[in-house]
This record gives sequence, structure tokens and C-alpha cells, in this order.
Amino acid sequence: MQRNFIKQCKVCGAKEKICFHYGVCTCRACGAFFRRFIENEGECKYKCKCSKENKDGKSETNLAKCKKCRLDKCLSVGMRKSGLLRYGNAPSPNTVPDRYIVFAN
Repeated sequence: MQRNFIKQCKVCGAKEKICFHYGVCTCRACGAFFRRFIENEGECKYKCKCSKENKDGKSETNLAKCKKCRLDKCLSVGMRKSGLLRYGNAPSPNTVPDRYIVFAN
């Protein structure tokens, strides 16, 4: 049985280094962009820089230039703030979950 995996960023359309970030399959750049938004207390300080002609047909290239449109796209595809791990509650990199411990005789 073959599984079909999402191999394209839901926000910008990139096809490289796709992972699950904040509830959505995105590239690392869009995940980092959304993380920075969350770290700023979720305040949107961005203003749309798209021209009126480009607003109707927003493309992936416009999203890279306009932070407001990129943030709107992040939110519209379902990225959510609950996926952020703070340093205080992040698991230790040296901790191995019990289900991965193998006992040998």
C-alpha cells in the first residue's frame, strides 16, 4: 500500500523541506515566519504592500514580498498558535520516551 504525502507547502507552494508546523504541512520558512508572529504575542503589525492589481490574483511570489498576505494565508490554511513549544516546557533532547527503549538479554 502506497501512501501519498503532501509535498508542497500549503502557504507558499514550496516543494522543498516540507514538515508539519503548527497543524499544517508547510516549508521551514513559513513555519519560522509563523513562529515569529506567535513570539510577538500574536500582534499583527504588518500592513499589506500589494498593489491593487496583485491583490485579486495573489500568487506565491506575492506572499514572499507581503508579510500581511503571508500571515493571512497562514491563518486561512489552519496554522494555529497551540503548536508552539516554549523553552520551559520543551522536552529535553536527552530524554527518550519509554516506548522507544529496547531491553536486551
